[in-house]
Amino acid sequence: MKAAIFYSPDRLLNIEEVAKPKIAPTEVLVAVKVCGICHTDVAMIRGIYPPRKKPPFILGHEIAGEVVEVGSEVKRIKIGDRVVVQSSISCGDCYFCLVGRDNICAKAETIGIDRDGGYAEYVSVPERNVFKLPQQITYEEGAVISDALSTPYHAIENAQLEMNDTVVIFGMGGLGLNAVQVATKLRGAKVIAVDIDNAKLKLARDFGACQVIDAKKEDTVEKVMEITNGLGADCALEFIGLPITYVQAVKSVKRGGKVVMVGASTKDFSIAPFRLFKEELKITGSYTAIKSDFPVLIDLVKEGKLNVKGIVTHTVSLDDINHGIDIMEKKIENLVRVGVKF
Repeated sequence: MKAAIFYSPDRLLNIEEVAKPKIAPTEVLVAVKVCGICHTDVAMIRGIYPPRKKPPFILGHEIAGEVVEVGSEVKRIKIGDRVVVQSSISCGDCYFCLVGRDNICAKAETIGIDRDGGYAEYVSVPERNVFKLPQQITYEEGAVISDALSTPYHAIENAQLEMNDTVVIFGMGGLGLNAVQVATKLRGAKVIAVDIDNAKLKLARDFGACQVIDAKKEDTVEKVMEITNGLGADCALEFIGLPITYVQAVKSVKRGGKVVMVGASTKDFSIAPFRLFKEELKITGSYTAIKSDFPVLIDLVKEGKLNVKGIVTHTVSLDDINHGIDIMEKKIENLVRVGVKF
């Protein structure tokens, strides 16, 4: 099969012919139809995040495709099924899996990070990590569900938003935009969207944001306080992964408010402990999604209650994947998500 191989940071992915994956009895082989390019992949390729697995290996974790082979112990999935892939592989037996928190499994692996991923014609996946896609949902939409929808959905579940809560969402990429629609359509929250790109702020309004803040032109915290009459937001969700926006998120919420960190960073940030205990601030992280999120999201997209059409704004072939990575890094006009299409 053809695959894009990651050898080391600051080196282009190399397109090569490699052996097709062999599947275990509990696995399926998926012919990749679309694999989204995630900022995490770009950060590894550019040397910002150190890879957990020693290269060479195949990146790519936002996968939708068709099952072409099933293992001898597979029961739920059959050849020909259209599927979306959950990237986080859990053991199913540890304490966290048994209490329904499989995303923080003690033995977790991530497809495309700890084992070969979807920048290839085929990928092997445990049966429990694939979910059937109805015909009404395209492969591009399926690839969005795999991460850019499931991750913000899980974050908002963690935030426990209530009707009419005011929530500040930092970063209007694919995850942030989907967070806007989940917060407004499913929770009835009032969203303040923050970004430095006017086109993305316009999209945020289209997705349901009632207020937007251009962080290039305005002091984000001051503007949030102005909008909330000096009280602060009920909740802030950070999807960027920068110390400055972590701090802004914390400063944007009211006493007793909640902050959910979703954007990944290897850098520390500072917070005054006095706010935590005197104002009972709640700060938590949110990582990917849990298995039970996927059937819910697939139904919501199928029923039109959530819309992921247009999130993949650019597509490239596998041969042109390095161009797709450049597009993601340069953040060209009207970019939301890039998909590698097979």
